[in-house]
Amino acid sequence: MTTLGKILVIINLVFSLVTGALIIMVYATRTNWHAEYQKRVDELRSAQSVVQTLRTELDQERTAHGGDVKKLQDSLAQVQEQVKLAQGDTAQRTTEVGTAQKQALAQQAGSVTAAEEAKRLQQEVVQLQKDVANRDKRMFGYEQEVKELRDKAVTAEIAYKSELDRTRQLLDQVSAMSRENDRLRTTGRAGSAPASGPAGVTTSSLKPPPRTCRGRWSRPTPRAV
Repeated sequence: MTTLGKILVIINLVFSLVTGALIIMVYATRTNWHAEYQKRVDELRSAQSVVQTLRTELDQERTAHGGDVKKLQDSLAQVQEQVKLAQGDTAQRTTEVGTAQKQALAQQAGSVTAAEEAKRLQQEVVQLQKDVANRDKRMFGYEQEVKELRDKAVTAEIAYKSELDRTRQLLDQVSAMSRENDRLRTTGRAGSAPASGPAGVTTSSLKPPPRTCRGRWSRPTPRAV
């Protein structure tokens, strides 16, 4: 026999043992369930017999004392009816007393209520007068603020217009000076020869002193001819 056959035989033997163990466990469990079921059935029958016995005894006691229970129930019903009547009478008396007390309190508080109402109305009138005065004061303050803001707006508008006119005038002056400067520049370039100054010095050779030159200026004295 080969090794594979031996392994298969061993596996078959193991499965057979496991199957037998499972069969034995199922049988044992099934037997225990049947015994437990029989035990519960016996307990139920015993309990039913006890209940039947107690029910029979209760019926006997009820039959024996039925008349007394009926009398007690009738007496209890009469007592309950009397209690209800007494409670209704008491509630009616309580309502009448409460109504009388309310009427007396209303008559007593009538004059006090009128005086308190008049005082309250007077206080409300005073408070309304104060509120109206405060409102008028706030309105006057608002009007003053509006007036000041309006004056400031008018002043700002006038200043704006003045500055605008001044700016326009300055722009016109700058434009005129620019045109004059262009005209002078064009005229200076169009000359054919430089003009001669005194003592044979040409005009083009006359230059202004430099800005860094410093000294004292004195008026020239006239020469004798």
